[in-house]
Amino acid sequence: NLENCNLNFGSNILIDVSSQNQWGHVGSNGGSLNFTCQNEKLEGNIIVDSISSLSFNFKFTSFSGAINPNGSFGNTNIIIGSDSTWTLTEDSYVTSLVNNGNINYAGHTLYVNGVAYSESNQFP
Repeated sequence: NLENCNLNFGSNILIDVSSQNQWGHVGSNGGSLNFTCQNEKLEGNIIVDSISSLSFNFKFTSFSGAINPNGSFGNTNIIIGSDSTWTLTEDSYVTSLVNNGNINYAGHTLYVNGVAYSESNQFP
């Protein structure tokens, strides 16, 4: 949980939830993250590999970035709370999305469980 923090990464990667190939068994050592933030200004991409999971819930927050811009992803559940905005910086791929705020597509496409949404066909 984050509230009123200042995060600054030069890598343009805000979160990387990925498997670890040095330990455990191949295909069963993915990561899992429940990330909740409030009153934040977040920038950078979020990566979730195919055997990992992310629950991302943001409230009163602006998030500028892409989620899984390479198209390969694990279980990604996103909740955009009221008074929050997600500005896409690249095409993004998520498993599920609840939108109680705003999505700024900025010319990009958002794929939710394989269905494409854009400025002309916005996510409900």
